[in-house]
Amino acid sequence: MPRSGRCTTFASPPWRLTAAAKAFRRYEAQQFLLRGDGDVNSAAYAVGYQSPQQFNRDYKTLFDTTPDRSTRAQRNAIYANRA
Repeated sequence: MPRSGRCTTFASPPWRLTAAAKAFRRYEAQQFLLRGDGDVNSAAYAVGYQSPQQFNRDYKTLFDTTPDRSTRAQRNAIYANRA
């Protein structure tokens, strides 16, 4: 047992939970944008971000592109497949 007296065997590191929650929110925002429910700022606020700038930075970290470019590229791919 650790010196603190608490068992840490089943403890989950908090940064993993936070990272998973942030990734989930970014995927939800991506779906929001693809459905055309609003712009990037609306998507950021809809999934719980307080700052659209922070949302843009986090989105780019996960998807390697900005939300606007990602949405445009995915919509173009969908329309190209329909033709």
